[in-house]
Amino acid sequence: FLLSVPLQKLTNHEMYATYQNSSSSKHDMNHDLGITGVAFNSQLTWQARGQIEDKSKNQKATFLNASWRGTYGEIGANYSHNEINRDIGMNVSGGVIAHSSGITFGQSISDTAALVEAKGVSGAKVLGLPGVRTDFRG
Repeated sequence: FLLSVPLQKLTNHEMYATYQNSSSSKHDMNHDLGITGVAFNSQLTWQARGQIEDKSKNQKATFLNASWRGTYGEIGANYSHNEINRDIGMNVSGGVIAHSSGITFGQSISDTAALVEAKGVSGAKVLGLPGVRTDFRG
């Protein structure tokens, strides 16, 4: 069973509260509670979740993560712990294009990419692409 409740009307940001229950191989019921959000024109995404075991009422695990899409790439961090492990992680990703005017850093490049020159227009937003802006050269 999964329930997702939008909270945008309360917060003016894209945010959801979630609840999910499941049973383990021992037929114990587990409850997963979380909140997920997006902010700053979809540049920031974040999530916090906790898992509770029905039988013992003990918290089984906690998960926290966030990521930021910036002009020169993406950065993310996560934290989780349970009865046995505690993990902390970080990731950085991005793209690099070498061209006749130098090197341009940006977000990760997938199937198709375009490099557009806009002389004298540094920091201009590219519509529809969170965090993408022209660099110092335009």
